[in-house]
Amino acid sequence: MSNKGKKWFGVTRSPEEDLALVDMMMSPHVISTLRLAIIVGMSALILVVYLTMNFIFYPAYPVVTPFAEDSEVFSENYPPFRMHEWVNYSISKDIVEGDISSPDSFARNNPIGFSFIAAPFVARWDERGIFIANAFIVWASALVFFFLMLELVEYQIAVACTLILAFATPNIFYASSAFGESAAQLMLLLSILFFVKGMFSQHEWVFYTLSGICSGLLLFFMPSLTVVIILYVLLLILDRGRFSFHDRNTIGITAGFITVFIVFLVIGKITTGAMLGLAFPRGDCLYNLTAGNSPDSGRNLFYGLWSMILGSPQGYVFILPLVSIIPLGLLSMWRNEFHSITYIVGIILLYHVLIAALSPCPVTGESLGARQLVPVIPLMVLPLAFVWREQTGERIWVAVLLVMSVYMCSFGWWAGKEQGKGFFIGVLHDHDAGKIIQARKGTLKRVDFRSTNELTEKYIDSLEKRDIGRWLGMLAPEVLHDIEGVERHVFSDLCSIYAASDSAGTKMIQSADPNSGIVPRLPELQNHGLGLPDIE
Repeated sequence: MSNKGKKWFGVTRSPEEDLALVDMMMSPHVISTLRLAIIVGMSALILVVYLTMNFIFYPAYPVVTPFAEDSEVFSENYPPFRMHEWVNYSISKDIVEGDISSPDSFARNNPIGFSFIAAPFVARWDERGIFIANAFIVWASALVFFFLMLELVEYQIAVACTLILAFATPNIFYASSAFGESAAQLMLLLSILFFVKGMFSQHEWVFYTLSGICSGLLLFFMPSLTVVIILYVLLLILDRGRFSFHDRNTIGITAGFITVFIVFLVIGKITTGAMLGLAFPRGDCLYNLTAGNSPDSGRNLFYGLWSMILGSPQGYVFILPLVSIIPLGLLSMWRNEFHSITYIVGIILLYHVLIAALSPCPVTGESLGARQLVPVIPLMVLPLAFVWREQTGERIWVAVLLVMSVYMCSFGWWAGKEQGKGFFIGVLHDHDAGKIIQARKGTLKRVDFRSTNELTEKYIDSLEKRDIGRWLGMLAPEVLHDIEGVERHVFSDLCSIYAASDSAGTKMIQSADPNSGIVPRLPELQNHGLGLPDIE
């Protein structure tokens, strides 16, 4: 062995031997093994994060409806359910118990696909199960998206985009929810993946048939999305240059869709008594593009678009960070000869944004409006990969948008604080609303204190830090009953008096008992019609 060789873990090797070692390490087998390890690691990371979030949050999940304590619809089933989550859980429960065809089942006027998937989880973990089901569904969507990206871009870009979808979009919020739109996202991605694989496969008709089946399954998740089958058939005809009844690809994708459609009609007949009874649940269908969903709604296309983009906090999260990059990404895809996928992404995005803008509910985090965009979130990320392949300027812009998305989506949903205070944006998570609802229902965790002095110190500290959750958790039960409905006002008055007072905070307390809690003294309490004593 040459003396000019260099040390390699204590063994002297020649330059020729080093080159041979590098060639061996970079062999296709080693590369495949390394890539498989990365996929497994990425998959495990996403799933562990999603399940951990559910474990930490349950049952008090983040509240994205401002002043939710004033909404009877919201507070009725929270915690853990936020509005329509209760409906999905009820359908799953009916499926488990065999009551899905009963006259009072929510299955009669709501999509049942997500609840059907969640039913085994509900059977095992009851209420918690439907949230765990969504964690697995959103995780599966990330994996399907990854394999779709592998068909279009380089491996490392596919990995990066998958991590962005998983952790820098609203997907991270919906992974710890019981909303059903994430299941529609999975079905839509599967239909696109099979269609794209059909374009590159020698057995294309098999994949086109699977794409048609997944398109049909969208009837059970979000019926308005099933129009994608028309787009797929038109693209097949465009690719062939003419329509032919003997084209196996067109026959396969159409037959797959029709088969599922027949099953859908049968289930609709069993569930609702009418074959098309499940076709348009919750008004989930097209609306007039100028008049809104009703003559007196006061809404139209332009109002809906404006509200969706700038009229609500959820609009910023869903649209703003990525919307500026989509046209550039579509243009880059077209230039790279991905014409079919450009049509798919562009047309579905345009169609679905119009649907969301004209939905029958306001554009908020708890309504059909914003949630309708959940199925197309991956299509907002997909163009990002093609922009990244452009010049340095485009990459800088992508990086800036990514930072915005991480800040708004990864943290803003669950780590929000009082608006204007702290690093996180609190407008997306009304932390106070969740605590107030829990206090009213007696489910707010109360801390045991060893002495009156400790209780008093913690109480004053809650006022100083403006932590309404800790404050409510230390009040005596009779006080909670007396201030019900005006908790925010009372707490705000109390904090203001404490901040402006030169006297000791203990003078604001009528009594303190480690076993029962604090009875406060405030002059402002009388202004709210309460009978508690004033400060002397």
